[in-house]
Amino acid sequence: MYYIVEKDGYPVGSIVDQLIPTENGYLCTSHTVWYVDVYWTYLFTYRGLVMELHHDFAIIRAAKTEIIDYLYSEYLCEIDYTQPQPVMTVFIDPWDENPTPTYVYQLESGDKVFHPDLYSLYIAAKDGLYPQAAYSGLFLNTKEFTLIPGNLIVHDEQSIDFEEYSISGFNVSFIEDDTFITMNSIVDQEGNLYYVTTPEQPGLVVRRVTEAEVLAAEEQMPGAGYIISPMAIPYSANIAVARPQHSIHSIIDISGIDPTYVQLEDNRQHIIDHRQKHDQWHFTVEIRKDYQQHLGKYSLPIICEELALYSNKDMYIDPTLPEVQELVQSILAGEQDAWLAVNKLVNWVYDYIKPIFISIPRPVKHILDEPLGTSYEYAILFASLARAAGIPTKIAEGFRYSNRHWVGHIWNEVWLGEWIAVDPTYRQVAPDALLVKILEGTDVSKITTHDAAILPDFALNIRLVDVLRKRQLPQLVTGIAGQTFTNADYAFSVTVPNNWSFTSVDNTSFIASANNNLAHVVVELNNVPKETTAQMILNSTLNMLVSTLEEYDEINLYLPEISDTIQIGGYEGASTGLGYEVGGVLFFQEIYVVVVEDLCYTIGLTAPAMFYADYSEDFAEIIDSIVIY
Repeated sequence: MYYIVEKDGYPVGSIVDQLIPTENGYLCTSHTVWYVDVYWTYLFTYRGLVMELHHDFAIIRAAKTEIIDYLYSEYLCEIDYTQPQPVMTVFIDPWDENPTPTYVYQLESGDKVFHPDLYSLYIAAKDGLYPQAAYSGLFLNTKEFTLIPGNLIVHDEQSIDFEEYSISGFNVSFIEDDTFITMNSIVDQEGNLYYVTTPEQPGLVVRRVTEAEVLAAEEQMPGAGYIISPMAIPYSANIAVARPQHSIHSIIDISGIDPTYVQLEDNRQHIIDHRQKHDQWHFTVEIRKDYQQHLGKYSLPIICEELALYSNKDMYIDPTLPEVQELVQSILAGEQDAWLAVNKLVNWVYDYIKPIFISIPRPVKHILDEPLGTSYEYAILFASLARAAGIPTKIAEGFRYSNRHWVGHIWNEVWLGEWIAVDPTYRQVAPDALLVKILEGTDVSKITTHDAAILPDFALNIRLVDVLRKRQLPQLVTGIAGQTFTNADYAFSVTVPNNWSFTSVDNTSFIASANNNLAHVVVELNNVPKETTAQMILNSTLNMLVSTLEEYDEINLYLPEISDTIQIGGYEGASTGLGYEVGGVLFFQEIYVVVVEDLCYTIGLTAPAMFYADYSEDFAEIIDSIVIY
């Protein structure tokens, strides 16, 4: 089922839903892509929702991944109906091995929890839909993953006309907590959803369309028709790894893939074990950074009839364009050694494209006109230039480790007597050992058709990883010692005042609070791509805060006009201050960001404005205590 999201008649996003029958009920998947207008800047937002349902559409388990401008969060909900009184448990960002529940709801005997969009299916199957009928129930608020009571009211039939067709069916209202209408929709006799509006967002419409109409909307808005593949969903990693781009050796378990389509080997990656268990294949791969030198092996052009497919053009890659051929001649400046040419092209593409999220891949001609994009654009441009230079080039697809997650990624392989992996997105002619290959192909469009090889229970598990350190570090131990938090992998420590205590801690982040709970410090340690600046991270953090807090009418946000350059732990960083008002109380928050190579350190200090001066010495003590070794 395909839907277009429109704002004032203009497409701003798309939704792809699937309802798949299973032995115990249904598997429901929903992938939503849209853009949020925040202070004249469009932020990309993605929401992936997967739900296990009973035959009556009651939720058994639900998981959500949400990305806002590269920052993501995860939600998990489990409902145990086997108890005399069912229990609903919710985890938000469940990254720990043994996460602590965020919410626990005790239900009454016989209670079941539904998704508002699917409740009409349940009613239609159970009783049929009739005008003026009303139904009450418990629902999962998929925005915050909270439990809410609500009512579904069926009104008379209604028709809405569009340019080429009309939508007709029952007008159904969903009323949250008996207070206000949160959704008006049109459903057919079976309860299928066709049209949705909401009083909270005037002018916003979600309407069901055909796949062809979704694709046609791309001409009006880049990304309106992008159908999310499993590669677009970040998967939680089982361990945290600092400096993943410095990894030189890894052993990784892969499960939940269809072996019919995958290609799990290249010059770095080799299968060392495979087995089948409960009708599912499990593979173990070993990845080693390839330090081979390929200088002098081949001269340009490389001509091989068997590799002709890897020199052709397609709807994205086009080495025949005059501008591509002129450009490659300018970049290579007469270079004939194939390996040196590959190095020049990787460096040029890395420098030319500005990394920014674009939801659908673009043809090389558009990339040259506007050099923005994701790993797709880097790989498409590199393949076009390399093929134009006479180097057979593949597209490879898989996952790259980033900040405790596996993120879908596209890169290239070039033929120099064997296929050699190169990643122009990260300026790597010898990619690191936390880049895991799953698929390969001649072009982008064909490789994405095999994304179905990534099954719903897909998982990557790191057994072992070796990271090359450039400098000898003191003997640090990760954890809390007294008032000091230390992380050895990130070579970082910070101390909070004696009258403060740690309230939430994991290996790469913590929250500490003053004993009266009025002031707080939050520290997060992350990985970032090389050449990322502290100011870039600070801007992204502010964008996320704006897009999150503006959804709540009761919060007034006061944004900074400028940011400052600061010194923390001997390194230069960026900082700013902002304010937000909740329930008539004004809070101040200072944010500090330091980036050292590919490691990012973010510190947030918060207190009520009326008491902020009282904690200035504590805040200064915390910042001064930071050591980055």
